[in-house]
Amino acid sequence: MKKISKIIFSIAVFLFVFSTPSYALVLPPDQDIVPFGQNHAYTVTFRGNGEAIVNFRTSFYNSGKSNLSTLSFNSKTEIGGNISAYQLIREPQCRRYDYSNNQPQTCLEYEEPDYFNTYWYGKTSYLKAEVAQNGDQIAITLPAPVAPGKSGSIVMYYLSNQLASKSFLGTFDYKFETLASEDQIKNLQVGVTTDSNLYLKGADSQVQYRDVVSTDATQKLMAAGSENISNSQFDSYYQQIGSGQIIESATYLQPTETFTVHGSYADSQLKLYSRDILTWSLVVLVLILLIIFSVFFVIKKLKTQNEAEKNSNAEKNPKISIAYLVTGSFIASFLTAGYTIGIFIISSAMSMRYYSNLNPLVMLFLVVLSFGVYPLLLFGASLFVGIKRGVWWGLGTFAMTIFWMMIFLLVVFAYVLVSKNNVPPIYRGISPAVETQQIDTTKSLEMGQ
Repeated sequence: MKKISKIIFSIAVFLFVFSTPSYALVLPPDQDIVPFGQNHAYTVTFRGNGEAIVNFRTSFYNSGKSNLSTLSFNSKTEIGGNISAYQLIREPQCRRYDYSNNQPQTCLEYEEPDYFNTYWYGKTSYLKAEVAQNGDQIAITLPAPVAPGKSGSIVMYYLSNQLASKSFLGTFDYKFETLASEDQIKNLQVGVTTDSNLYLKGADSQVQYRDVVSTDATQKLMAAGSENISNSQFDSYYQQIGSGQIIESATYLQPTETFTVHGSYADSQLKLYSRDILTWSLVVLVLILLIIFSVFFVIKKLKTQNEAEKNSNAEKNPKISIAYLVTGSFIASFLTAGYTIGIFIISSAMSMRYYSNLNPLVMLFLVVLSFGVYPLLLFGASLFVGIKRGVWWGLGTFAMTIFWMMIFLLVVFAYVLVSKNNVPPIYRGISPAVETQQIDTTKSLEMGQ
């Protein structure tokens, strides 16, 4: 018996050892991670005339064996001729000093600039790069070629009037597709924003989480095609590229692969949500008509079938009572839910606007109105059925109304859970250097037009 136990134990150990993944048994040797690919960031600002200002930043690595002097990108949308690009040149930072003999500090070891790190403490210069556009191809000639095994970064600015189109309702629908690269894109971030007098769908606020003054001043320099630049405003502008009212991101895009962001904006909230209002109004109208038609159809059908018992027995017929109960409770719960959603939309729309002295008065009026509307909606159908069919049928109608309300609540809860994953992430990845929320109150920019 002991021999059998030893054999079973040996087999179990053998199976455990050989079934364990090899990476759990053999640890890889310590080695440096070889950098590769590119990081892209965009801030797209839409204007009231449908024009878009695109600010683009990329960090790249030269994995070849010779100096990298040209970067190429492919644009799927038409770009205007006003393109400017600059290459970052950072001064190396000292990693280790010589403090001996009380002499002036001498640097013994310098740290090479890492252009994949957005924030760099030290002097940075921006050298104007030559941009050549041939159809959908954009070639940028670097003023300072990047050596093999080193990283670099450029920033580019351009205008486009092909990214947004105006609908018949006065809303601008935009579709922005990122530039395609010949290299893999490890991280990509797109920030979307608008001028201060416009409303962006999907944004919770009109607060701009960026230094508007620095951005505007720098964009004017780039639009004018200024030569080499070196100032703190340009550093702030460079670091904020990728921020916006709406931010979307992607990782590990393959060569020639692009990422698309779409949405809408308008100069008023009514225009911005007019399509949704019309759609939902049509849906609600159709549902109400279907409910009214169904109620009349069912009641007429039942009364026709029980015409012989119209006087004494019809009042006691359970089929008609059930029809009253189901339809009455559904209509009551549907109207209650609709009224609640309407109140929520009104209060949300008011809170999104700037504060007004009328806001408390309107909210107080809605509260007082609700004290009369909710009892009428909740108990009206129950009282009607109770008078027509009896007390117990009235109580059953009220219970069924509560049941329908719970169903509607579950549907709304499920919709929120599903739509949460589709809503663009708001204010994610905001630059930690920007600690103050600033409201963009400047007028539309004049970009050398």
